[in-house]
Amino acid sequence: MIVKKFIYNPYTVTIAGSVIAAITATIILSNSGNLVRQFSSIMEKFFGLTIRLPMFVFLLAIASLILIPVILKLKLLPIPAIYKINVVGFWRVLGGIYCLTGKPTEKCSWEIKLKEANGNGFYGPYITLRQGYYRVIFRLKISNNEGHDNIGLLDVVSGTGPAVGTTRHAETKLSASHFVRSEGYQEFKLEFSLEKETEGVEFRVNVAKDQQKERSLSLDYIALVKIS
Repeated sequence: MIVKKFIYNPYTVTIAGSVIAAITATIILSNSGNLVRQFSSIMEKFFGLTIRLPMFVFLLAIASLILIPVILKLKLLPIPAIYKINVVGFWRVLGGIYCLTGKPTEKCSWEIKLKEANGNGFYGPYITLRQGYYRVIFRLKISNNEGHDNIGLLDVVSGTGPAVGTTRHAETKLSASHFVRSEGYQEFKLEFSLEKETEGVEFRVNVAKDQQKERSLSLDYIALVKIS
């Protein structure tokens, strides 16, 4: 979970990319030696320091680590998505997501047989979210994508239970044809907004009953990002 959040964080991607780009550009440009010699000449003239290639690369990397976060903080780059997207959470079955049937796979996902599921799917994690605009991502795989059979419904709800009622914030139908290929993971996204702080928010993969074909459906993870 921590690793996924780290990887999905746009600041992490931007900073790492900047450092790699700086080092790569330095190595390429330094083949002629001109860039390093010019930089070394300036540093030696004004500061009495002799700069070689390894030190030049190190200083450029440090400068990138310092400057990029400052640029992002001050919003000096014309990339709105970098400043707005924030990873809220990442869940799997046995890690915040629940399922009453099926079994884990060797790659940490969870697989269910649709005909044996009897309408049961994936649900959870019952979290509290602040007011805002969100995108939830379901990473799913199906064993057979032939036909247009109804697989079920993806939705976002809150306040589940007879005592408080259920509010549906977003939904989309899921059919076999929505999968580009069989046995390959694919992301399905839902966007929704909350006008106030909301408790018991749940992301569900509702499996339709009376499945006609022998199929299996696997969930890798459910991720949530806050857009604004």
